[in-house]
Amino acid sequence: MSEDGNAASSATPPTSDTKKQYPVCSKCGSDAVVRDAWAFWNSETQLWELKDVFEYTYCLTCESEAKLVWNSPVESRKEKICHLNDELRQGQGKNGQILLTSGIHAHGQEFITEYRQNP
Repeated sequence: MSEDGNAASSATPPTSDTKKQYPVCSKCGSDAVVRDAWAFWNSETQLWELKDVFEYTYCLTCESEAKLVWNSPVESRKEKICHLNDELRQGQGKNGQILLTSGIHAHGQEFITEYRQNP
């Protein structure tokens, strides 16, 4: 346990990765989580500045107390598929296969041959 009462791994983001990380609720996976904190008014900057962060964490989605899990951003499924398709089309795919859907197959072999030569 950390000194703020949460598990040490959930209180602060891991520092070994160079990717930006973000906290999510361990129950529902939502990133709509908040922590109790103190802020003070800075007369020079005219802004509130964070002074201390406390142990209590709340999930706005679950509407209950939450424990944090730290995630790294990943490509969306669509982005990953587009990236892999681009690699395959450019001859860079390592373990790719060409799959013809019934809609493409319905155009006939001539269409498929022409497309493969001029994508």
